Amino acid sequence: GGSAYGSYEELVASDVDAIYVATPHPMHEPNTLLALNADKAVLCEKPFAVNAAQSSRMIALAKQKGLLLVEAMWSRFLPHYRVIRQLIAEGQLGEIISISADHGQFLPLPKHYRLHAPESELIAHQDSQDIMEIMDQIRSEIGVKYPFE
Repeated sequence: GGSAYGSYEELVASDVDAIYVATPHPMHEPNTLLALNADKAVLCEKPFAVNAAQSSRMIALAKQKGLLLVEAMWSRFLPHYRVIRQLIAEGQLGEIISISADHGQFLPLPKHYRLHAPESELIAHQDSQDIMEIMDQIRSEIGVKYPFE
């Protein structure tokens, strides 16, 4: 059985070990910071944050407190990613100098309007500068360098 709480403050004050943040996107940062400040590990749903500044604050607090903070990116745990990590670790792919990823799907405008409304701050990928900063953070964390570094 589960437990119900009257507020997020009550939830983070409970005896749970970790918090899953699946609130609307603009609430990811405040809810994550609340949980981290209560010394809870956090699994934060996609998008992790709506901009790089929020992402930086979340990561900094988790590091400062020594707490687990991960994005709920289920695809990272698919079997083929384990194989790719093994190939990289064994050096079978050579030096990795560039990573390119893509995801696409047909989303009709009326049904999925929020995806086409960057002013709503609901979708992090609307601001390519923020995405580049987040990718730089990730690259730095895992030790992947640009070829010119």
